[in-house]
Order: sequence, then C-alpha cells, then structure tokens
Amino acid sequence: MNGSVQLALIKRVILALILCGIYGGIRTKASSSSDLGAASTSGECERKKHMETHKDVPLNENVTRESMDFLLPDKFDELGHKCLLRSQYFCLMGFSIIGTYGDREPQQNDTQVFKHLIHEAYKSVNWYSFKPQDQKNDGCCTHQTAMYIQNGQRRGLSPEEYYNKIFGFQIIDAKKLVLIKARWNRQLCANIVTQLGFGKGELKVVAKRGLNSNFAFPPIAGNYDVPVFIGATIQTRLSFTWFLVHVVCVEKPDLCPPFMKKPHDMFQWEESKLEEKTVP
Repeated sequence: MNGSVQLALIKRVILALILCGIYGGIRTKASSSSDLGAASTSGECERKKHMETHKDVPLNENVTRESMDFLLPDKFDELGHKCLLRSQYFCLMGFSIIGTYGDREPQQNDTQVFKHLIHEAYKSVNWYSFKPQDQKNDGCCTHQTAMYIQNGQRRGLSPEEYYNKIFGFQIIDAKKLVLIKARWNRQLCANIVTQLGFGKGELKVVAKRGLNSNFAFPPIAGNYDVPVFIGATIQTRLSFTWFLVHVVCVEKPDLCPPFMKKPHDMFQWEESKLEEKTVP
C-alpha cells in the first residue's frame, strides 16, 4: 500500500469515527429467510433438488455452537491473500459445529455423496480449498469433504443435511456474530478483520486488545472506503444481514432476495430496503 493510499485510508477511518460516533455498520431490523442458490445451471438444479427434499436440521440442546465462517480477501494476511486470488469480496471457509444432532450412523458412501453434491456448487458461494492437492481441481474437494466429516458426519448429519447448512441461509435472523479474527494495524491503531463467523453461541474474539479496539474491514473489491466497527457494539452492529447485503450479495446477487440491495456505499443504509418480512 503506497503512502497516499495509506493516508487516505487513515483519514477515512478517522472521518467515519467522528461523523458516525459509535457507528457499527447499519441499524438492522430484518427478520427474513432466503434460499441460497447456486450460480451454475447444473449447480442450481442440484441445489434445488436437495433443498426441496431435505430441510435444515433444527437446533437442539446438544448443539452448543454453530458458525458459518467467512474469510475476507486481504493481501497482508496469509489466508486472506489466497482468498484474494479467488474473490475480491469473500471466501467461505465452512460450517463448524460443536455438539451432536443425533445418533445417525456414518454410511460407507457419505464421502462420495457429499463430493457429488458440492462439485457443481462450491464456486457459487466461494467455498474454495487452499490445499495444494486441490489446486489441480480448481479448489475442490479435499478441504470441503474434510469439513463435512468433522462437522457433519461426526455430528450426526447426513451429506444432504450438512450441504443444506452450507448452501441455505434459511434463518438469517437466527445467525448472530460468533467469531471475529483480526490482525493488528499499528498505523491505524485498529484491528483489520480477517475472518468472521455467524451462527449460534458465544462470541469468540481472536484479536489484539479484544473488543477494546476498533475493527475495520480490509479493502473490499479495491474500495478503501471501509466500514469501521466499535468493539463494544460490533456484535449487534455487524449482523449477518449487514454482511450479506454489503459483501456477499454484491458479488453474488443471485444468492439474495430482491429487497437485499446494497446501498451506494458502506456508510449509507436505506432501512426501507429491509422490511419485516419472510422470503418464501
């Protein structure tokens, strides 16, 4: 980052904090559901087929944590730089679970079934593997399958049920911020967010000074007009809806319902865009 760009970023962060006070993204009041579609025709058909016949597994007292984990593109972060080679907006890391959904016995063909499900659809949500052995297959499917075995099969989920966890945002309002990982930027005296997780459970923060600091996004799609969140209010301000609207839906509009339109910039928000509604 050259000096002028760095200075512009510092000025923008300071200006945002002054003008917006305890600005934390947007004021959300959304309660909605959406069906996350696949980008390719074949992936879309595969997704619809299984989403129509397999519903999301309901939470129970044996599941203490769920987290849909995202990686932000960032050339100054090891994993973030790998993500940047695939997307300028986000990469999906997987869906992690602590606890069990039931006593389903693993089936011999679970791995093959899951590979078949995701092969045509993983690109639609930027769920790439960064493992060297998967690069010849365009980022699939060792990592994705290992995530299913660890967080799906061993938790009592079938391949279809874990697939629906990944490819269906059925209950947006039920997903809260549960994970923040960040790198410290000395020049800005703030944390730069590298990973986020949304789901169920206690908020886990892996960052210098914890929540006693400000959190800024890295440049998204080369835009240095970045949002800044105050640590004390970040869990309520940085909602899953905000992340969908300002990041996911910008690159992948087909994944989102029409009322989830991105504002002109990350510091503006039209509440009329998100009414209290449920998307069929």
